[in-house]
Amino acid sequence: MKKKKAQLLVSTVIRVILAIAVVVIMFLLIARLFSPSFNEADQTSKSYFTNLISSIKQTDSSGSSDFFMLDNNRKNLNFYLVYFGSVSEFKAGGKIFSHGGSGQHIVCICSEYNENIVCSHCKNEEIPLVFSKDVSKNYWEIGDGIRIKIKKQDGQYVFTS
Repeated sequence: MKKKKAQLLVSTVIRVILAIAVVVIMFLLIARLFSPSFNEADQTSKSYFTNLISSIKQTDSSGSSDFFMLDNNRKNLNFYLVYFGSVSEFKAGGKIFSHGGSGQHIVCICSEYNENIVCSHCKNEEIPLVFSKDVSKNYWEIGDGIRIKIKKQDGQYVFTS
């Protein structure tokens, strides 16, 4: 008789613990669903930046590679491949691009969301990056939707569209 009561007590305690665990998990999932923790612009920039660095590494090993940022056809969300060189800020096409790092060959993926431009995914490359359409500029930007070829020649990365 005591064994049945003990088993019933253990069984009830386990059910209560499981019920509490389910309620806590449901609460966390609902809170996560309604919290604004996912930033589409930042996550997409991060993904493009990872692909850019991968393309540059591929260029180092094979001599050339491609890079592409999809045009999402949204007017309020755009992405740019930006080369700052040694400047921390410049204006192009009526937009101001800036970053908080330092170095001689800074390349970034910048996002523009509702006219607010953020360049938070950046790297200081060891050699210069040149955009073949305007080799005289020490800084430049390329918008999304343009396929870019990257070649390594004459001690620099040459980007062509």
